[in-house]
Amino acid sequence: DLARAVVKAAQSEAALGKAYFVADGDVWTDKEFVSLLGELLGKKHLLYLRIPLPLVHFICVVSEFFGNLRGKAVTLNRDKYYIFSQRNWICDTSAIKQDLGFEAQFDLRRGVQAAIDWYRQHGWL
Repeated sequence: DLARAVVKAAQSEAALGKAYFVADGDVWTDKEFVSLLGELLGKKHLLYLRIPLPLVHFICVVSEFFGNLRGKAVTLNRDKYYIFSQRNWICDTSAIKQDLGFEAQFDLRRGVQAAIDWYRQHGWL
């Protein structure tokens, strides 16, 4: 879907200077997404934790500090905290539909299943 959207945007003057969300248009809560992952991975028991943002911030700052000491990039850093701290991420796809006539062919379930299959095939899961 992303590759198709990029090609459509590259071929359309209507897309000049614009940014689009490429998504299937469905809305998922974080809890629903975790449940979907568990289902597709065949996990019956999931641990769903809500960690307070101040604790997440502390962990990210400490992780970044030790990463800097070792001269290595770390996954948990202040930039990641900024992403974690955002709420209600909803991708409005109306602009890409209107400007480019783009409709996603993969919904989240199908895309996640394809990713899981690829990771399993390559021995990463």
